[in-house]
Amino acid sequence: MASSRKDTRKLCLGEEKKPLSDRVRTLLIADNEPLKEKVENWCPTLDNLEYLGFVPATPKTLQALQLYLPDLLLVGMTNWQESLQVISRLSLAYPHGAYVVVTPNPNASAIREMMRAGVLDYLDVNADMNQAAVSLLQTYRASRKRYERLSVQVLSERSVRPAKSIVFLGNTGGVGKSTLATSIAAVFAQRGAKTVLLDLNLRSGVDPIYLGLSPDRTLADLAAEVTDLDATVLNRYLLHHSTGLDVLCAPRTAAGAASITPALVKILLQALLRQYEYVVIDTPPLLDDIVLTAVDASQDFLLVSTMNVSALHNARRLMDLWNKLGYSETDLKHIINRSGTKSGLRISDVHRILKSSVFWQVGNDEKAMNRAINDGELLVLKHPNHRISRELNRLADSLFERYRYRPTRRSRSKGSGFNLPFGKKSAQG
Repeated sequence: MASSRKDTRKLCLGEEKKPLSDRVRTLLIADNEPLKEKVENWCPTLDNLEYLGFVPATPKTLQALQLYLPDLLLVGMTNWQESLQVISRLSLAYPHGAYVVVTPNPNASAIREMMRAGVLDYLDVNADMNQAAVSLLQTYRASRKRYERLSVQVLSERSVRPAKSIVFLGNTGGVGKSTLATSIAAVFAQRGAKTVLLDLNLRSGVDPIYLGLSPDRTLADLAAEVTDLDATVLNRYLLHHSTGLDVLCAPRTAAGAASITPALVKILLQALLRQYEYVVIDTPPLLDDIVLTAVDASQDFLLVSTMNVSALHNARRLMDLWNKLGYSETDLKHIINRSGTKSGLRISDVHRILKSSVFWQVGNDEKAMNRAINDGELLVLKHPNHRISRELNRLADSLFERYRYRPTRRSRSKGSGFNLPFGKKSAQG
């Protein structure tokens, strides 16, 4: 038996054992014990593979990927559908691995679904070792070439463009602005972009709650060290989410909120834009000097409303003030949240009230959204295949694709920094 195994290795991979650095780092993710035993029996015997071992499919699997940095990921769950779900979650945060579904005797329908899901190959554990090894190596080589092309493209884009800052605006509480801001920031981070969420809703900030985080330090604590704001200092005040998202939290008291000044926000944003690829900013439902300081440092402005007459009219009021302050109304991108609710309004009514087109619509499933938040998670992370989650991912796609250099906006006139709280403040932003 040992001789036969050695002969198979010679036939498939060549007799000479490759140096460790040239071998494909391979990790098995499985919950199927018989399948796990089959893979572990032959995988360590292949000269071209460096078998890293086995990890179960748990919320901590991503930590194992970041620790071991595998090239090839073999995913074998109870059935191939569960394997695809695991790959769907992991590939967002670890996109440069080659994912292979390990399953016995896949039929044509299963193979089609795997290919549609972006899996580069499948491994039939009932196939002989020769075929299995060839399949694994071909999968890795194909994925390596693809990843290298993407890496060159990404590095080229980053070398010619600065970081991007996105502001979520609103003029009425309770429209879901904070939920959208937090969700988009989490999606960016999950995709591997270095992202920070800045909660400037100073008196009603809820972003860490939506992420299941408990802040021990906030912007009010950071204010004391504003004169020496580097990456080391910033890190002491950041919360770190499992997606890789960093969060700077709003103060917890009115006194803390009062300590945040436009000068502090300006210095803070300069530091964040040096350190991150994406800065996502959540704001209160008003335009004041704090919010306008964030606007002046940003490129994208998303105005969130719902299909409600009062919310839409308040959004129009914010647009009028926006124009008076010297900004261009065409820079605002209108997002209608909870679209499709039985409000009696149609999208043509929205256009008429706003006197502008709608950039994006996000559907409504308030029950599912609230249930996820009450569990300390975002719907887009807890149920990535939910209809609303898919819409949010497409919105994130659009924000990535729409990034362009923008001419410097003309300065707003001095003396215009006054508070105009048109909408009632709400902890549900």
